[in-house]
Amino acid sequence: MNSTASLLPRCARRVAHAVALALMITPSLPLASGQTNETAAPPHQPDAVHVPEGCYISTVAYLGRFAVEFPGEWGAPFTAFLASNRWHHTVALVTWRGEWWLRDEFLGAIRMNLPVASRAVTAPVARHAEATLGRVASQLSRAQRARIAVIGRRFDATHEVAKAAKLLPFPGEVFLVSSHGREIPLLFFRPAPGCIAVYDPHFGTAVAETTTGNSAKVVEVVAERLGYKVTSVRPETRHLIAAIGR
Repeated sequence: MNSTASLLPRCARRVAHAVALALMITPSLPLASGQTNETAAPPHQPDAVHVPEGCYISTVAYLGRFAVEFPGEWGAPFTAFLASNRWHHTVALVTWRGEWWLRDEFLGAIRMNLPVASRAVTAPVARHAEATLGRVASQLSRAQRARIAVIGRRFDATHEVAKAAKLLPFPGEVFLVSSHGREIPLLFFRPAPGCIAVYDPHFGTAVAETTTGNSAKVVEVVAERLGYKVTSVRPETRHLIAAIGR
């Protein structure tokens, strides 16, 4: 997909076969019960920074903050497929005062006008979310599209991976993948038990269910699925520390 010509960048394009035994299912991030909310809409909580192809990163970071502030609600990442542009885009689906809402990295909180029947992203909820996101995206102005499209046109991959790691609400590991005489930084993290994710600022985030504990092997498999000719994979912390100023 050409991100500069689309309504939204393709951020977090899910790699269909990222891990051989993986099932491409994004796990729910349950929120505890017990708190009510008074505002009319859930907060957008915009990110301090954006990273290229980073909508999955933005979504899990948002859900982490949302869970702390509103334990009476529930939310989960959801990857929508917008047929008009033929790309995948991850948003947060959250319950709010008995209704479903979606939160998009760039578009904010969007009301779906759908009551919550259960705390699960069922097929009807998914279809409604895709239709809502597609409708709102189609109404973006040219200026709005330009502001979104400019993210990721030119970037330093190491710096963007470091920014993504800083956005995450949980630890991440940076690996350097050697391919065709250069090293590509990839961010590995575990967004939920039994689930892994690998972020590449050029392609987005591959998410999969797997029981393996070998992070480097997962990164190698994902990198190969992305088209890299992998000759080695090694953990990297020095460049990450320098990039984020720790």
